[in-house]
Amino acid sequence: FPNTLLHFDVGRDRSKKALEEAMNHDQIVFLVAQKDVRSDNPQPDELCKTGTISRVKQILKLPGGGIRVMVEGIARGRARAYLRFDPFCEAMVSEIESDTGDTEKAAPIVRYVKELYGEYVQLSPHTDPENMLEVIANTAPDFLADYIAQNTGLQYLDKQKVLDELSPYKRIELVAALLAREIQILKAEIDIQNKVKEQLDKNQKDYVLREQLRAIKTELGEQEDASDEAREYTERIKALNIDPDSE
Repeated sequence: FPNTLLHFDVGRDRSKKALEEAMNHDQIVFLVAQKDVRSDNPQPDELCKTGTISRVKQILKLPGGGIRVMVEGIARGRARAYLRFDPFCEAMVSEIESDTGDTEKAAPIVRYVKELYGEYVQLSPHTDPENMLEVIANTAPDFLADYIAQNTGLQYLDKQKVLDELSPYKRIELVAALLAREIQILKAEIDIQNKVKEQLDKNQKDYVLREQLRAIKTELGEQEDASDEAREYTERIKALNIDPDSE
């Protein structure tokens, strides 16, 4: 997204050559998402139209031939035409002028989004709490929408929707809706995890108690009565009230 920094790894030869070409000239690249991430050789109709004009800030060669690159988003852009795809992809890109939006009009939704993001940060174990400082310090709806979308575990197609939306007010509304949905998902995941953990803890406790009881009986020289255990399982089965005719 514009006005954000991003690290990512590059493995395709076409992308490596595009980076080399950019570094030999103005260090500018156009980053655009694939519609289908499974495609290893995407063609123009498989790429999204709106992307981000970015400046390459750092390149690090990785073991195995890969490249890790850090870029800074400059502005939204739209691919008008693709000039070539080999040996690297080159396109005609027009910059989309930034509109900061009406800060006063957007103040209520901005406050709401900040509250939502604060709740999201508390629930999500993979989000850097320091991101909240950047959110608190800003009031511009265009920046907040992009920054939060960048630093939230949204699906890439949802992020593309945010990138495609040019109206700052509609964009921050969209981010609010996506954040509210993500919070509900996180709460559901936490609830499921807690229930599973409670069940595991109970099973573990039962197992430990049975083992302790078995050890005590052995210490006292008492023989383990298999019928006791069988009787216990029989009682459990009866408690389920299973229809004897059911399969």
